[in-house]
Amino acid sequence: MRMSVRRLGIILFSALFVTAIIALFLIWYLSSDKYYLAHYEKSPNGKHLGIIVTNTGGGATGWCRDLIYKFPSAALIQLDAESKNEPYLVEVIDCGAKESNLSRLWSK
Repeated sequence: MRMSVRRLGIILFSALFVTAIIALFLIWYLSSDKYYLAHYEKSPNGKHLGIIVTNTGGGATGWCRDLIYKFPSAALIQLDAESKNEPYLVEVIDCGAKESNLSRLWSK
């Protein structure tokens, strides 16, 4: 049984279309930012909370950074809301660039 050129074209187009949709979804998913709570510690006087949030993204090439925050103990914290947490941001470093150490926050 022979397949017509038109029918073959429709099948190939459909396969390419589905493949493109899947590829776009994977690119979007892999390049979206992800936030992880890496470490937290209460200040010696109990008035502040130091938090290290690791932010990753970029897909196959990837990137990673640590966001170091110093919050008042009563603050509402949202890990994925950098704009809301900006007043409490102390430092941004590349992951692995140097040891993230919250104890140095308490001397500031």
